[in-house]
Amino acid sequence: MKYQDFLIRIGRKVDFGHQVWVTSPAGEASGRFSPPDPIAQAWRALPGLWRDIDPGRTQHLYPRLENLEAYGGHLYEAIFQGPIRDLLLHSLGRIHSSEGLGLLIKIQIEPDSLDSLEAIPWEALFDHSTMSFLALSRFTPILRYWSIPRVPRPAPASEKLEILLVLSSPRGLPSLDLEQERKNIVAATTANPNIGLHILNNATIGSLGEFLATHEVHVLHFMGNSAFDQTTGEGALVFENEKGERDLIPGTQIAWLASSCPEMVDFSASSQL
Repeated sequence: MKYQDFLIRIGRKVDFGHQVWVTSPAGEASGRFSPPDPIAQAWRALPGLWRDIDPGRTQHLYPRLENLEAYGGHLYEAIFQGPIRDLLLHSLGRIHSSEGLGLLIKIQIEPDSLDSLEAIPWEALFDHSTMSFLALSRFTPILRYWSIPRVPRPAPASEKLEILLVLSSPRGLPSLDLEQERKNIVAATTANPNIGLHILNNATIGSLGEFLATHEVHVLHFMGNSAFDQTTGEGALVFENEKGERDLIPGTQIAWLASSCPEMVDFSASSQL
């Protein structure tokens, strides 16, 4: 997919907020931006924003989806208003009318505003009109960076392709032949010195979060059951809880947890619910 840039430059704070300049496929505009809450209080302003994903391991947290949507919606309305919102809508209209084209939303923070804006979770931008997080769509990825006058050093490339197999088979569900699939993958990768294979058996959402936080992972391959919630229209993966019973995790929460680590997420999931 090819991308066109939707560049948002945020400058120093003046009387009515931070100065904003936008360059997009649909033209240019300027405006003001005021964060929905003082950044130092942004997360504390939403009681219960973070939830423990693994009882007994309080350091492993992920956002409560409903609160994240609320904060992301306020953030969306704060930055995309007036002519800037018009440019976004016109730009999205252009890319949706062209096959294989996306809109890369670039958020550039000027040095004068780093102290007050660097902690904003721009990846939480949520459009209530489509009920979607912009960053979770391949058509609207988000890139944020600081305008710092220096040339960054390239990150060293990993010598190995690190693959994580995530196996979940809770009690009370039809058994799946996960062991045979695991053996096939092990046999296909063991002889290749350029592949590192990791296996997470009896996976809970907590153990997955812990592994992703402490290991480099390029490919995540889930093996287990899936489900579909007809009331919300959202799919879910079936993990295990600490008792080995089923724990349904909505797809949006899986995407949030995995988005910062793997370059590819693959599901081999059977719908048995």
